[in-house]
Amino acid sequence: MILYHLDRFGSLVLGSSIDFLPEAAIPPKCRESELLKLFDFKISGQGWNQLSDRVPYIKGGVSPDGSPTILVDSFISQKNTTDQKIMELVFELVRRSCFPTHPSRFTSLFTVKEVSDFQLWPELYDKNLYPNTRLYKIDSPDNTPKFDANLLRGGVIFGNESKDYYMGYLPLAAFDFAYRYWSGSATETPRWEYLVSLPVAEHCISEAHCSF
Repeated sequence: MILYHLDRFGSLVLGSSIDFLPEAAIPPKCRESELLKLFDFKISGQGWNQLSDRVPYIKGGVSPDGSPTILVDSFISQKNTTDQKIMELVFELVRRSCFPTHPSRFTSLFTVKEVSDFQLWPELYDKNLYPNTRLYKIDSPDNTPKFDANLLRGGVIFGNESKDYYMGYLPLAAFDFAYRYWSGSATETPRWEYLVSLPVAEHCISEAHCSF
């Protein structure tokens, strides 16, 4: 079947395969990780983005009385990044324990069935943020598994009711979202993503054009 992949960073080169991240790109101190050893250090570039050891800073300020403050926009941005990493780890652990035959999200290429499906991910096709975006056609096996991306949930919950703020983590809900995702369950309006296992041979890749 033909599937479509959006390369936001312009990292793919026609005539080359889409392969795992070179082990040399993983910092030496991270190569002692038991998790990476489970993959024999064969993970995708996107997978490494969710596993890297970099911890971003939150921008701060100073209140009128001189005490330090945290900028809300910066906090929310870094919270979203952290939520994604927590979710990916939980989803991987649930996959390994309950659905080991499914491909890992850390070793897959994320694709969709139709070019128009990318409209369900408007944040991915932002030419201002990703000016080097390229669209590719991927000739994939007919049995490439698909999962509902609407079930990708499970980070830290933060918000407020009236004057009170709340923040916490719901492990049971996080596990259940992951279980539903890997079991192939669908929400009322699913966003189907197809996980193409790496490596992808060069003859299976061709450039496509966006129609939206």
